[in-house]
Parts: sequence; structure tokens; C-alpha cells
Amino acid sequence: MLYKNINSLDNHPTFWTCIQYSRGMTNMIDSTNEFTKLKEQEREARKRIILDEAERIFAEKSFEEVNVRDLAQRVGISPGSIYRYFPDKEALYVEVALRGFSHALDIFKSEVAQDNVTLEKAAVDYIEKVHKHYEYFRMMHHCIIDEKFKSKESQKKLKSITSEFFKKTDSLFGTEETQESRRLKSHLLFAALNGFVFTFLSSNVDRSSEEAVSHIKTLTGILVRILRET
Repeated sequence: MLYKNINSLDNHPTFWTCIQYSRGMTNMIDSTNEFTKLKEQEREARKRIILDEAERIFAEKSFEEVNVRDLAQRVGISPGSIYRYFPDKEALYVEVALRGFSHALDIFKSEVAQDNVTLEKAAVDYIEKVHKHYEYFRMMHHCIIDEKFKSKESQKKLKSITSEFFKKTDSLFGTEETQESRRLKSHLLFAALNGFVFTFLSSNVDRSSEEAVSHIKTLTGILVRILRET
């Protein structure tokens, strides 16, 4: 039957049945999407809990000493549940290290963004942060030294973070210098600072932690002066 007036459809029972069906389908789709979103949020929350505890245990023990069963017990789940989020212990180790590097970058970026920040202040702040979280930083750097970043994805993430670190450090050097010169000095600064830290904060060095930090700050001051003069 052809309707001469489209408004006459309003009174047709089939029209309203279709409208109600359409609304019902829309509600079902919305509910499904919301359920999927909630499941994803729950999964990410569980993953964060595992990473939080993994950060603590990897800071306490070396990679070889960490046992997935012990980690699962501390989290309160079965070992098999951890493998639902991470294929193996090495993947978990890398994820923890990347998380740490990302967090360190955020801290460094906030320091560089401060008014009247100087190269020496940024360097000293970095030393103090590493000292405060020494075991965690040690784990992060051992992850690189032990060549745990094997997948292309993890290598890409690490490269992105380190590149951002150097860009922020570059900005602390004079704009009269070339970009190549600033980047070389950024590389030298971080290589030296990390060398100071892992040389003088090591547990086998015959000096207190406070003495070691004071010595490192003195060396950092000398390094900064050299970088400024060259």
C-alpha cells in the first residue's frame, strides 16, 4: 500500500514495531560496546597490578633470581594468569624497564620545564632521583646491558624514549651551538652521569651513600663546566 502522506506511517503498527526493534538493537550494540570497554579496562587494571609488583621484585632481585611463581604469589594470582598478560619473564622484565624509562622521562621533562633551569641543576636533580631509586634504575640499565630488548616493538619504544631524553637535554645547551654539537654533549652528559652513578653508588665502593652522592655532584659540576667551555 502506498501512503500519500508520510505522516500516516505514524499510525501504522508495523512502523512502530520496526522502530522499537531498531532501538532495541541499538541498545544491545551499546551494551556490548560498553561491556567490551569494561573488560579492556579490567584487563589493563590487572596488568598494572602485575607491573607494580614486578617493579618492586625486579628492583630487589636480579633477572635470574626472579621467579614467576613468587611474583604470582605476591600479586595473589596463579602463575598461569601472569602468562595471559606476558608471554614470558623476559617480556615482563622489558615492560617494567620501559615503564621505568618512561616515568624517568616524565620527571626529567618536568624539571627541564621549570623556570631558570640550568644544565647543572638538571644534572644534579637527575643524580638525586637515581640515588633515591637506585635499585630500580640499576634494573632498567641492566635490561639494556643484558640485551633484553629483542623485539622490534620494544626497541622502537626504547628508541623513542631515549630520543626524547636527548631532545630535552639538547635544549639546555646554548642556541648558538649547532644541533650536532648539542646532541654530542647530551650523549656525553648522560653517559658520564650514568657512569658516575654505577661506579660510585655500587655496594662494593668503600664510602657511604651520602659521601658517594656528594662526590658524584662534585664530578658533575666539573663535567658541566667542561661542557660549557668546549
